[in-house]
Amino acid sequence: MASGKRASMREGPLAALFRKTEEAQELERAIHNHFAYKSTVANRDLTQKLLRGRISLVIALLFLATCLSVRYALAASFEDTVWTGLLREGLLIIGWVAMWEPVNIFLYGWWPLVRERRIFEKVRMMEVEVVPYAHTPTEWEAVPDLSFGD
Repeated sequence: MASGKRASMREGPLAALFRKTEEAQELERAIHNHFAYKSTVANRDLTQKLLRGRISLVIALLFLATCLSVRYALAASFEDTVWTGLLREGLLIIGWVAMWEPVNIFLYGWWPLVRERRIFEKVRMMEVEVVPYAHTPTEWEAVPDLSFGD
């Protein structure tokens, strides 16, 4: 249900209409509870990703500082040859490559989780209406049965 609604998330409130069955009594509460749980999980995933980003950032900064220190020590201790130049530039590159993951998390990695959490919150708050089968609006009669085999 959530993945089918992604395209229309910005178009106002959502609503779901179900044909009445014997199991429909608890349907609204079950849908709201399910998406409240999914929202909680998405929030926890976001928190864990940001924590991982902070830990990765500390480790990467320490590694970068070590690489730069060794690079400057090499420049001060050895004469400038092709091999020391390659080693110094390699240390510079690998130090900055270590920064890739934390930068990726803080620039791009958290967006999908926030978007997913918003979707779950919106679906959780949607109005759910259960109508008797005989009173289903005619525009809904043309809609095929999209039952999920859960």
